[in-house]
Amino acid sequence: MQEPHHDEILSPDFSNPLEYFSRNNFDNQSTPPLDTDDPWKAPTYDDRRPPEHPYTDSSTSSHGTTLDNESQQDGIHNVLRADKSRHYDPLHRSQLTASNVLSGVEVPEQYTTLFDAFSTTQRRLIDTSILESILGHANLRNDIQQEIMNLVVTPDKSHHFVTQSEFNTYQALVGCAQKNMDVSLETVYQNRHDLPIPVLATDIDGTPFDRMRYDHKEQHPFKTSFAYDKKSQSETVSRSTTSQATTDWTENDVACVEAEEQQQDVRRMEYHQEQAAMNTWLRHRDHITLSRTPAKEGFLLKHVNYEVESAKLGTKVLRRYSDYWWLWETLLKRYPFRTIPNVPPKRVGGRNNAFEEERRKGLERFINAVTSHPVLGRDEIVKAFLTHPSEMSHWRKYNSPSLDEEFVRIPHGIARYERLIPVDIVDRINQAKKRLPVSVQQYAQLCSTMEHIIKSKKALGSGFTLFSHSFNSLRELEKKCWLDDCEACPQLIKGYDSLAKSMQQAGSMLIKQAVVSSETILESLRKQRDALESFKELLERSDKLNLSVTETLLSSQMAKHKKGELQPCIAHDEPHHPTGTSPHPAARHAIAASVTGGVTLVKQRSIFVNYCLVSELSYIHKQQANVSAIYNHFVKNEIKHAKQWSEHWKSLEPYITEMPNAPQDFL
Repeated sequence: MQEPHHDEILSPDFSNPLEYFSRNNFDNQSTPPLDTDDPWKAPTYDDRRPPEHPYTDSSTSSHGTTLDNESQQDGIHNVLRADKSRHYDPLHRSQLTASNVLSGVEVPEQYTTLFDAFSTTQRRLIDTSILESILGHANLRNDIQQEIMNLVVTPDKSHHFVTQSEFNTYQALVGCAQKNMDVSLETVYQNRHDLPIPVLATDIDGTPFDRMRYDHKEQHPFKTSFAYDKKSQSETVSRSTTSQATTDWTENDVACVEAEEQQQDVRRMEYHQEQAAMNTWLRHRDHITLSRTPAKEGFLLKHVNYEVESAKLGTKVLRRYSDYWWLWETLLKRYPFRTIPNVPPKRVGGRNNAFEEERRKGLERFINAVTSHPVLGRDEIVKAFLTHPSEMSHWRKYNSPSLDEEFVRIPHGIARYERLIPVDIVDRINQAKKRLPVSVQQYAQLCSTMEHIIKSKKALGSGFTLFSHSFNSLRELEKKCWLDDCEACPQLIKGYDSLAKSMQQAGSMLIKQAVVSSETILESLRKQRDALESFKELLERSDKLNLSVTETLLSSQMAKHKKGELQPCIAHDEPHHPTGTSPHPAARHAIAASVTGGVTLVKQRSIFVNYCLVSELSYIHKQQANVSAIYNHFVKNEIKHAKQWSEHWKSLEPYITEMPNAPQDFL
C-alpha cells in the first residue's frame, strides 16, 4: 500500500472515518473489543423469541455411565462463519437461550442429518419425546439427562416440541456431556467454533442409531413418536391416545409458532434496513468548515460573523453566534428525544483571540454533529441554516417553523417502531445511565491531558527557538577571535551557524506538531466527549418530558397540525383523509383507538420515545468508529514526526563532527 503523504499524516481529514478506513485499507488492523455488557450494542432480535417450549415428561431410561474416550468420535472442527444477513452484536451471556446460543453458527452436518430424520417435512419441529429417546442411547446419567432437558425445554408450559435451533443446542449439550465438559449454554457458546458430535449407541436390533429409517416422519409429530425401549414405547402409546381436543390445541400452537417465526423474520429485515440506512447516511455525511471573517460588524455591540461552508451542498453563508444559539434552542424543542449537541456558552466581555478561536471550534463541532445525525441532518431548518444566502433573521421573518415535538409533527409507523424495540430496552438504558457519567468524566480528563501535552510541545518548541537566539548572540560575540591567525575559531563559528539553524528548525517542527495535534486528536476527543455528554442529557431530558404529557394535550397539538397544510399524524396509523374532510377534533381520539387497536396517544408516544432511544443508542455506538480513526491518525502522525525528528538531527551530525574538538587545535 502506498504510504500517505506527509501533509495527510500531519493534517488528516477527520470528517469521515469510514471513508478514511476504506481509502487506507485498515482491514488488517483491529481495535480492542467492547465490553460484553456494553449498553450501546445494537438490538439482538433473536432475544425477542417466545419462551422456550417446555419439557413435560422427564422420566427416561438411561445407562448410568458415560462412554469411555476410545468409544467417542472426534468432533468435526467447524469454523464459525459470520452470517452476512446478520450484523448485530454477540449475545449477552445473560440472554443465552437454547434458541439463540448457536445463532449464526454453521453447525456440523450430523446435526442437520439427525434433525431431518426426526422432523416432519411440513412443520420442521421435533416432539420432546424424541429427545428423551435419544438421551436413552447417549449413555448419560439420569441427572445429566434431566439437566439437558431443562436447558432445552421449559417445564412451566405444556408445549411438546422444539425447533431446529433448539435441537442443535440439544445435540451440542449431549456432546459436551459425553466429553465430560460442563453442561451449560455458556459451554456451548464458548465451543461454538468446535461443536462436539454426540455419540449414540446402537438400537435394540443392532441397527446403527444414526442410520435408522424413522416411520414417524409421515405421522403427526404430536400424535405419535418413535420409541427405542419399553419405557419410552409405553409413554409413546399413552401420548398417541391423546384426545382430539389436545390435537386441535397443538395445531393452533404450531400455527402460533410459525407466525412468531415470520414476525422474527420481519423484525430482522426491518432492523437490517434501519442499520443500512444509518450506515449509508454516515458514509455520505456532510462536512462543515467554519472560518471567522476578519471584520466585525455592529455600531455599539460588535459581533463576529462566521463563514459556514458545506462540502456536500457546495454553499457558503455568513452566520452569527446568535444564529447558532437559536438553532440549538429550536432543535431541542422539535427533537426532544434525539441527541442534540451543545453550543459553546454565552459570554459577555473578556473575549480575546484565543477565546474567539475556541468558540469557532466549538461551533464547528456543533454544526457537524447536527448534520451528521440521520434525523437532524434532514431537518428543513438545518438545510435553511446552511443554504439561505442572507441573514437568518431575514429567513425567520418570513418562515415560522413549528416548535412542536417530532411525535406530533410527523406521521410514524408505531407498529414498526414497536417491533424494532428490544425487550431489554429498560436494562440497556439503565446501564447507559450508570456508565455515561464516568465516560464523560474520563473523556474530559483525556481532553485536559491532551491539552497539557500540546502546551508542553509548544513550550518545548519555544525553548528550542530561544536556545537558537541565544546561540546566535554567542556566535556574534565569538565571531572574531583574540588571535588574528587562529584557524580553529572560524571552523567553530561555522558549526555554531549550523547548530543555531537546526535548533530554530527543531522549535518550528515541535510547534507545528502541537498545532496539528490541537486541530486533530484534541478536537476529535472533544467531539467524542460532546456526543456522550449530549446523549447523557437526552436520557435525563426524556425522563422529565415523559411525566408532563396527557392525552388531551397530544390531541390538541395534533389537531392544530390537522387544520393546516402540515402532514396528518393524529393516530399515525389512521387512513389518510382528503383535505377538508378530516374528522372533528373531538372524534380524533376514537378514530385513533379504533385504528390502532385501542392504543392511546400517550402509549403511542411512549413507544415512539423508546424507539428514539434505541436509535440514539445505535447512533452513539457507531461513533466508536471515530475512536478507531482518532488513534490511527494519531499513531501515524507520531511515527511520521519521529522519523522527521531523527532525520533532522542526523543531518546536523556532519557539521558537528567537523568542528575542532582537541586542545591542540587552538593556539
